[in-house]
Amino acid sequence: FLMGVAVARLPRRKAFGLFILLGLALVPLAPTVLGDLESSLRPQWALNRALEWGGPSALIVWGALSLESVFESRLFQPGVSIGDASYSIYLFHPLVSYGFDLIWPLRVALAMGTGMTIYILVERRIMAARRRKGAKALTDFAHERGPCTAAQT
Repeated sequence: FLMGVAVARLPRRKAFGLFILLGLALVPLAPTVLGDLESSLRPQWALNRALEWGGPSALIVWGALSLESVFESRLFQPGVSIGDASYSIYLFHPLVSYGFDLIWPLRVALAMGTGMTIYILVERRIMAARRRKGAKALTDFAHERGPCTAAQT
């Protein structure tokens, strides 16, 4: 989470798109990615996990954000959709990851599918309702105040 906050504050330039490749190159170096997932989730490994998984992930996200205009192509729509659903995936992945005794690639796929489903059925509807409520609140506020005159500004 904190890496996401940091990445959101970093500058974006097309040259930083190369961080995608650097992040992808670092992923195989993280031993817990291909090792025993359960033991790597123990609290004493939290800092290692943040560096091993979060570091490469942050580089990939930073690079992708720096190349946002490139990713507007329909070719990248599946990846963009996963990115849109990333918060729902993040919130619901523990339920799936820890709830089934499957090999980790299947757990990852199931967690992503569950998160995407929650995003489509719940999160998008909540966001749309908030936008409608916000627009209605602005309209109601404008009607309550009446027309703005030069003396009021």
